Amino acid sequence: MDLEKARRRLVEAIQKYRGRLTAADVSALLGVSVYDAADLLRQMMEQFYCRLAVTPEGVVLYEFPVPLRRRTALTLREVLDRIAQALWRAFVFLYKIWIAATLVAYFIVFTVILVMLILASAGSRRGSRRSDRGVSLDLGPLLRLLASIFEFRTYTTVTIPQTDREGYRYRKYESKKAVWPGKASKKGFVASVYDFVFGPPRVPFDPLADEKEVIAYLRKQRGILTPAELIRLAGWTLEEADNLFAYYVARFKGEARVSENGVLYGEFNEILVTGGLPEGSVVYYWDEDEPPFELTGNSIGRNLVIAGMNVFNLFFGLLFVAEAARFVELFRAYGFHPDPGLLQFWLGWIPLTYSILFFAVPLARIPVTMAREQARRRRNEHRRLVRVVFSLIEQGREAFQLEDIQAEYRRLYRPPTRPARADVDRSIQAWLPAIVRELGGVSDLTEDGRVVYRWPRIAQELAEAARLREGRPAVEVPQTFELTAEVRPPEEIG
Repeated sequence: MDLEKARRRLVEAIQKYRGRLTAADVSALLGVSVYDAADLLRQMMEQFYCRLAVTPEGVVLYEFPVPLRRRTALTLREVLDRIAQALWRAFVFLYKIWIAATLVAYFIVFTVILVMLILASAGSRRGSRRSDRGVSLDLGPLLRLLASIFEFRTYTTVTIPQTDREGYRYRKYESKKAVWPGKASKKGFVASVYDFVFGPPRVPFDPLADEKEVIAYLRKQRGILTPAELIRLAGWTLEEADNLFAYYVARFKGEARVSENGVLYGEFNEILVTGGLPEGSVVYYWDEDEPPFELTGNSIGRNLVIAGMNVFNLFFGLLFVAEAARFVELFRAYGFHPDPGLLQFWLGWIPLTYSILFFAVPLARIPVTMAREQARRRRNEHRRLVRVVFSLIEQGREAFQLEDIQAEYRRLYRPPTRPARADVDRSIQAWLPAIVRELGGVSDLTEDGRVVYRWPRIAQELAEAARLREGRPAVEVPQTFELTAEVRPPEEIG
């Protein structure tokens, strides 16, 4: 079978039949075996968005959006975001060089020269009185401080656990420490300068974290997976979980099956075979709180010192721009004859522009940081509410009132004060319609007019997955055999 030709015909068939086919349909349309049809559909699922459904007859139905959309395709907004991020990274790199040269480097270099001159002068005077004693000057700390200016990364690779005031737990990079003797336990001043302008770095999200977690989950759960369990792993909506379920079935060589009770699930047998490597970790969505967005990450005192240094540069830059002629006269009094235009440019406009940017960047980041921090708190609160829903479902209950959800939240997270509990109750009431919509829930009215909430599909899939795992083998380590002959490269044979 010409796979490429068959694949093109399958794309035409998907567009013709509005993207809804079974493996038997593909077999009939292309004249290939059902097994080849299933392989073609698996390739399509991995490359294009797709969701799986169950027909009334209990057959797996493949639903592709028309027109087809590649999973790797970027929207216009995503393209623009990437361009903006690339431009921002370039600006950060170039401006950090400018910071090192203007704010810190010149200041330290001139200070080092001045200290050396003072110490040398003092040493010569003492040497004239006591010639038997020499002057020793340890320039090691100063040189290390000078070298640290050009270490633009302000953090180490070590992450430390943190908990914010709302109780959200996250990991944060450890800042680089000061190199000056006696200050090694404090955050480095140079790192504080860079963080003042651009903000402290956040621990990035691993783009393959979800896939690694799915594999670890499959191995712990005997190779059975339902779309609802993907919500538990990564917090996707039910629609997103359906799309990614099809992707993982294709990517990890699973089989989409329909259980006796009409529930769609994935069976992954190959993923259970291992050579003995340790299993990966599984962290549920509600335990993956995001770190906060901070403006500087510095103490107030450190920020005031940094701001004061920049005000110094800003002030003298303004002086050289406005009074360049007077400074030319001053230099001429000492025997120097600088060009007025060059003097105004290098000692006026350059530090003035630099100093304005030094304040403008963090000022512009304030509203952005505040908006991102509010969005982070909403996402973290969303995580907690998803956990509450799954916790209630796993308790075997079918319907919940608002008071049940609020009580379960308080049981899991225990707000410390009465005002905090009242805030939580209001937040749950505001969030609940979105949670119902995202997770495929329904709301009904009881006979006494009270609203109850149910998530029947999630409840059914979790229960069915637990039943299907009964009696299935766990992760299997294949038996190894000792080789009876030496294995050599082909070129050495003969």
